[in-house]
Amino acid sequence: MSQTTDILKSIPFSSRRAVQLAAALAAYFIIAFVLGPFEGLSAQGQCAIATMVAAVIVWVTGALPLAVAAMLMTMIQPLSGAAPLDKALTNFANPIVFFCFGMFCFTFAFTRTGFSERVALWISRLAGGNPARLLLCFIAGGTVLSAFMADVPVVVMLAPVALKVVEQNRCGVMSSNFAKALMIGLPIGVLMGGIATPTGASMNILTMQFLRDMAGVEINYLEWAAIGIPVALVLIPGVWFILLRLFPLEIDSLSDTECLEDAWKELGPMSRDERKFVVFILINVVLWCTDSLHHIPLPVLAVIGGAALFVPGVALIDWEYAAPRMGWDILMLIGGACSLSMSLWSSGAAAWMGDTLLGGLLGLPVWLLMLLIGFFAMWIHLLVPNSTAIIAVFMPMVIALAQSKGINPAVLALPLGFLASASLVLVIDAVQLVTYQYGYYSMRDWLKAGVTISFIWIPLCVASVLFVGGALGLY
Repeated sequence: MSQTTDILKSIPFSSRRAVQLAAALAAYFIIAFVLGPFEGLSAQGQCAIATMVAAVIVWVTGALPLAVAAMLMTMIQPLSGAAPLDKALTNFANPIVFFCFGMFCFTFAFTRTGFSERVALWISRLAGGNPARLLLCFIAGGTVLSAFMADVPVVVMLAPVALKVVEQNRCGVMSSNFAKALMIGLPIGVLMGGIATPTGASMNILTMQFLRDMAGVEINYLEWAAIGIPVALVLIPGVWFILLRLFPLEIDSLSDTECLEDAWKELGPMSRDERKFVVFILINVVLWCTDSLHHIPLPVLAVIGGAALFVPGVALIDWEYAAPRMGWDILMLIGGACSLSMSLWSSGAAAWMGDTLLGGLLGLPVWLLMLLIGFFAMWIHLLVPNSTAIIAVFMPMVIALAQSKGINPAVLALPLGFLASASLVLVIDAVQLVTYQYGYYSMRDWLKAGVTISFIWIPLCVASVLFVGGALGLY
């Protein structure tokens, strides 16, 4: 294995990208022109599948920048026969793209006003010098914050504080269980918050959008939160307990906690911008939670709220600050993935793939089928590390499969939506990489914790979808 890796590393980067692009092109031509025709699959559907497979290869290998690949795969659809140009472009401009733009703006204001530093220090001070309590505070703090903010900025905000505590307590690299538990617990807590509310992760809004567009199933903000928040609340003590058992802490009390108190005193009272941000975010949370009353779509609220941050008199951020930090590649990727997903759906390819690949599972009890979809959503990260790509490829299949068998699509779609962003298997997501780069835990440490936690995370999600969703009358 190491010899193969060495050989791959010896290939120049530009040559590797050429090979990867050639592999994507070869996969497209084989699926579109060599294989088939397949019974029950239209020529357009076959082209749509070929285009999606090529796109996934490019996304996974990084043969092209994400934004470039997303736009390219959108514009290729009319050439490949997957979808007409007007349909491809319409599907690219999905509301989820605009929602993510607005949420980026909220996150920038959170950081720019300095309120993020105040929150990070407040979370750290809650521990009172107790290392086990500090671990719980970081898990819970990451969960709560990421329910309303983008995951990566939240972990970026809290990780330096965690690192400072670890360094002050002279924790050994790869030898300190306290450092391992803290550096693993923080990103896992952030991932937990990502499932709690629709604003926790773009995958949540994407799932809601696909259910609306493909199945006519409407799920509002409070309904999603009613399912997701109980899962997050149970996971907080559950993950804390598991990490304490997997990594027994070697220290009984934290040293140099005075520096946190000094830093807190230096902050002083909340600034005017901080107070404006608190009022602003509370107003938006109220609007998000009452979308079923005023019927203003979440993407519209997100864009209006994000734009308001630039208005004179508010001016919590400016474009010079926001533009270079905006996740343009993520926005383009979401648009391209939505466009390709809708081509799979409209061409009938999603229904064909769902019946062909998953149809044999429908004889299983619904709860067991939901569990299998949940474990699949988590472990497929080994092959497709991008959560957007997972939803784009598999959500249309799951929805079509449920419809063809007379099952409410939400029953199967929600476990996939809740768990597609839960990358617990390997350190392959930006959320984990923020703390992994510090070097206090290994890939094996993460795998041990992630796999153990998945065996409570997945059943909790399935149980909440079944019982809470059923009580809400979603199906």
